[in-house]
Amino acid sequence: MVITGREGGTRTAPRMLLPEGLPGTVVQLADRGEPSGRTDIAHHPQVVETVSRRHGLFKGYETANGSIGISMARLWKGEDGAAVLHGDKNTPWDWAPVYGISRKLGFRFFSIIDEGEFAGFLPFDPPIPKVIQPVEHPLFVVHESRLDELEAWIAKTYGSGVTLRR
Repeated sequence: MVITGREGGTRTAPRMLLPEGLPGTVVQLADRGEPSGRTDIAHHPQVVETVSRRHGLFKGYETANGSIGISMARLWKGEDGAAVLHGDKNTPWDWAPVYGISRKLGFRFFSIIDEGEFAGFLPFDPPIPKVIQPVEHPLFVVHESRLDELEAWIAKTYGSGVTLRR
């Protein structure tokens, strides 16, 4: 699943500048094998549910099937404000270009942890795998210029119960 914040307006004009404020709609790309259309996010960690539910960080969400590369290109162009990547495995042929391009453009990856005593966003900066590897936690992807905004939302929503480690 990929959750991305969508900004209204034209989709044909490429933009590298990020719009002010995180956009209002969330688009989910379903895990392989999930049906298209709306999907229940209840099986995802509480933090992911809060980001994508009504009155969360985004105003709503949609589900679509598609390529992670195309979805991330929308994030890179500034059409989306953030993404949550959730799946059961990373393949080198999908992961290496997405991760490399994202990092070069200033995007940061965070593991979303919601287990036991700790809930929060931990920096995620792994070596690029040469073989298929399992994914243990959803990943939140946001441009580094948005970290203050994300941190403010986390503090407002969770208080000291959830942290963003940079």
